[in-house]
Amino acid sequence: MDIAFLETPHHLLVTCSLADRAFTARWRTTPLHCGPLHAMRAPGPR
Repeated sequence: MDIAFLETPHHLLVTCSLADRAFTARWRTTPLHCGPLHAMRAPGPR
């Protein structure tokens, strides 16, 4: 699954394996800032 964060330039690629019962996630684009995902929201009023 390719997740595009529409209000930011971020793309996250999530790959799932039912056989292994596991998933991997990696950034397709380098995040502009370090930190948790919830902190990468678009600026503006909450």
